[in-house]
Amino acid sequence: MNPPDPIPAPRAPLTPARIHEAALALIDAHGIEGLSMRRLAAALGVDPMSIYHHVPGKQALLQGVFQAVLEELAIPRRGAGGWQSVLRQLARRFHALARRHPRVVRALLSSAQATAREREIHAVIDACLAEAGFEVDDRTRLAWSIYTYATGLAGVSAREPAADLEFSIDLMIAGIETLAARRRGHAGPVADHEAAGR
Repeated sequence: MNPPDPIPAPRAPLTPARIHEAALALIDAHGIEGLSMRRLAAALGVDPMSIYHHVPGKQALLQGVFQAVLEELAIPRRGAGGWQSVLRQLARRFHALARRHPRVVRALLSSAQATAREREIHAVIDACLAEAGFEVDDRTRLAWSIYTYATGLAGVSAREPAADLEFSIDLMIAGIETLAARRRGHAGPVADHEAAGR
């Protein structure tokens, strides 16, 4: 008598997390242009329409992938180095993230919609700027600029030498310090030079 056919292992239930994980793998391998609902469904072994029970469309899918990737980035806490240390750590961690997921980070830079994780990171940058001495109006303008600089730096320099990354971070920190000093009216030689040129 032939042995009974083996019972197939139950398939993991379809969840947003599983969908985002599979979509991330496709983007890492093929880029954003390689991601489609049909291709994603094939990777998951499901009917394409079943995905829409969990994500309403491709844009929502991408936002979920961006959120999942950014959650890999541990948000630094303030330490002995003050706000400069926090921003340095944040830039380095973005760089490491871009090395793991370069295609996702490039797509993130062109996304007009912020994820919840981006808003958390923005709040950390805002706190750094407050510690540096900026008022609320300045922080509102600067925080997203710094976030964009950090993510853009990560995307551009992911394959560059570490020394180039550190030089770019130094420029960012120096620029913030100089602007903060100007706001306080204690920019020293920079302020004196500008005043002399008026």
